[in-house]
Amino acid sequence: IETNSAAVAKTFTAKPRIEWSPATGECLGVLLEGAATNLMLNSEALENWVWSGGNILANVEMAPDNTYSARKLQANNTGTSYPEIRRAVTGLVAGNTITVSFYVKPLETRYVQISFAGGGVANDPRCNFDALTGAVVVKDADISDAYSMNVGDGWWRCCVTVVAAATSLSPIIALIATGTETRGFGGAQTIGFGLYVWGVQLEVQRVASSYLRTLAATVSRAFEGLHMVVNTKNEFSAFVDVDYNGGNLVYLNQRIAFNLSDNSTNNYWVIYNNSGRGIGTFAIQNGAAIGFANEGVILPTGVNSYKCVMSVKPYRFRYWAEKELKPFVVTT
Repeated sequence: IETNSAAVAKTFTAKPRIEWSPATGECLGVLLEGAATNLMLNSEALENWVWSGGNILANVEMAPDNTYSARKLQANNTGTSYPEIRRAVTGLVAGNTITVSFYVKPLETRYVQISFAGGGVANDPRCNFDALTGAVVVKDADISDAYSMNVGDGWWRCCVTVVAAATSLSPIIALIATGTETRGFGGAQTIGFGLYVWGVQLEVQRVASSYLRTLAATVSRAFEGLHMVVNTKNEFSAFVDVDYNGGNLVYLNQRIAFNLSDNSTNNYWVIYNNSGRGIGTFAIQNGAAIGFANEGVILPTGVNSYKCVMSVKPYRFRYWAEKELKPFVVTT
């Protein structure tokens, strides 16, 4: 993965980011994302958070961005109160969808819990992860979604999505003895036992975007797009493969996954997020809808990928979707 510099917090530049599978080494292509802001301050300097029942050791392990910046959260007593760290985020809007993510790597301890306190999320829910396998062991009902991503070298990115019930909330990351612990108290701890934690992110959207490092201020990434100018006097083709991860994009004008146009609003073809119902396509020619746009090519429930090939040459546009040929004569 690629993140911001470990030394300086900065925003994403115009340099394209290439995403690779940590499991297979396969190149997944250029990573393009919508606008996002990490609202969690000191996202790596966890020693600056509020902690209890344990302590933080700084810069003790190689982090997912290949810097020696990972922290160890460890128990400092043998009681049954969880060793935990927490930090409040304010300025939220009740009803907003919030995604919190953090990276963990097992050491003497393999189970970690994220929970919410003080009414920031209805019923103060918790979610337990297995830091060895990435499995979601327990998820309370008020955690809308929970999942993990293998980022290589024993690291997992744990992600939970909740709905804010107030203008502030306090995520709590805690060591737990087993995967089924309740919130707040659990099995006895062993002094010095713990796991590695790194890169906490809180953002107002349904899924976790790529990590943005923060210090004393929030850090944002602008909406990203990949632009290529093509000489339409020559024929060219493009293969498009889109995966849909569910839900709506929360920022306006960012529903488009792919756009082929003459750089105007009169002639274009797009693949887009169809308001949470799946992937859709839409075409405009001379300012009017044409062809498959009228059919509303929407994926049925449960189908989350869409592949097509487009071939463009003067006066003709051809479109293949899942082996189906759909030609259109262009009159412009």
